[in-house]
Amino acid sequence: MAGSLVGILVAACVIATVIQEAQAVCCGRYKGPFCKDCTKGTPYCGYGGCNIFGCACENGCRKSCDPKFNYDMMFGYPLACGCSNKRSLSDGAVLMDVASDHDTDRDDYIRN
Repeated sequence: MAGSLVGILVAACVIATVIQEAQAVCCGRYKGPFCKDCTKGTPYCGYGGCNIFGCACENGCRKSCDPKFNYDMMFGYPLACGCSNKRSLSDGAVLMDVASDHDTDRDDYIRN
């Protein structure tokens, strides 16, 4: 009986050591339900699936967009999130110019 107890304790110590040595990036939510890119966690903030602890997510964690939050006045809970480093309007204007060049019948659809 004492031998099996010692074996269990040794196994537990080995497992604890292995778990501590595992280096995995965890992709938890940033504030409230929001991730650093202002999307809501599903439930974690990885691009792909994560393990049960929100770590070792496929394709890594979602990137930060320098979020700014609107908070509930009474409880301080984040209600909305907006990205600070969005693309500029001029980027969209260039894209629209390129798209309009390919929209030959001007019906807002690009066909082959």
